[in-house]
Amino acid sequence: MKGFLTFVVLAALIYCLTGCTQYWYQEGKTYRECADDLSECREEMLKYVDLKTIKIGGYDTRFIEECMTEKGYKSVTENDLPLRVKRKDPPKWYMHGVAGTIEE
Repeated sequence: MKGFLTFVVLAALIYCLTGCTQYWYQEGKTYRECADDLSECREEMLKYVDLKTIKIGGYDTRFIEECMTEKGYKSVTENDLPLRVKRKDPPKWYMHGVAGTIEE
């Protein structure tokens, strides 16, 4: 039974880490626009926070979520993204990546 429980926990963890990546996305926005908007939100957040005290899921996460939402973005999983959008995975597992149309 212990081996089965370990397997279930590991399978769930792998599923979440591979299939639950979140991206900021707004229909009609290019990948570059999304990346620039996220960068602007991060720069704004840094005005209010001490980098030595940032905690995962703390003020920084709430600030970015509110800022990107105010700009019209939604947090979506990779499975919810349209097939023809450029996407970049987040640098850390607890962050969001960016996604948007390519400029032609």
